[in-house]
Amino acid sequence: MHVQATLIAALFTAAASTSAARTTERSLGALVDCPAARSADSPCLWAGENGEVVDSKTLRDLLVQRNLVSFNYREKLTRNLQAHMTYIEDVQMYANSASPLSAAARGPGGQVSALAPP
Repeated sequence: MHVQATLIAALFTAAASTSAARTTERSLGALVDCPAARSADSPCLWAGENGEVVDSKTLRDLLVQRNLVSFNYREKLTRNLQAHMTYIEDVQMYANSASPLSAAARGPGGQVSALAPP
């Protein structure tokens, strides 16, 4: 009986943590944050539907699905979109690493804020 209660508590905790997803006020498709080094465990994050923050693959899948492209063009569109998103991520990561601005002048996630004082 104790094992069942522990298992139920663990499942409840896991469900609660997944429901507390990160959100943003940015528009669908906007870059939200990029780590210093992109990896499978630490991807760049983008604004998805309803303010949900998602990884680049999730956003690509959503945009391709919403674009209602014929099946023959999906692979080409996905590759093209991936190349554009990777370029934007690379520029953001470079800007974050090369910027001489202090940490106080950076926005959430370390991104350079256009409104920050010099």
